[in-house]
Amino acid sequence: MSLIVGRKEAPKQHLADQLSDDALQIQMNYLLAQMEIAVLYGESLTSEKMVHLSQQLDVYVIVAQSRRMNKHLSTKHVLFEHTMNDLERRV
Repeated sequence: MSLIVGRKEAPKQHLADQLSDDALQIQMNYLLAQMEIAVLYGESLTSEKMVHLSQQLDVYVIVAQSRRMNKHLSTKHVLFEHTMNDLERRV
C-alpha cells in the first residue's frame, strides 16, 4: 500500500517507517505529552506550534495504522492459503 504525501511529509514518514513498533509508540506518546504541555501553557489548538505537533503525530499515526493493516492482511492471507490448501487436499 503506497501513501501519497507532500514533499515536506515524505522524509518524516520515511524516518518513522524505520522505527520499531516500541520506538514509534514512544514518539507518539512524546508528541502527545508536548501537546498537553502546550495546552497547559495556554497554546491555542490552532496555534502554529500545535498544528506542527499535530502534523508530526499524524505521520506516526499513519505509519502505525499501515503496519496494523499490513499485519491484519497478512494474517488473512495466511488463513486463506491454509484454507485453500486444505480444500485442495480434500478434492
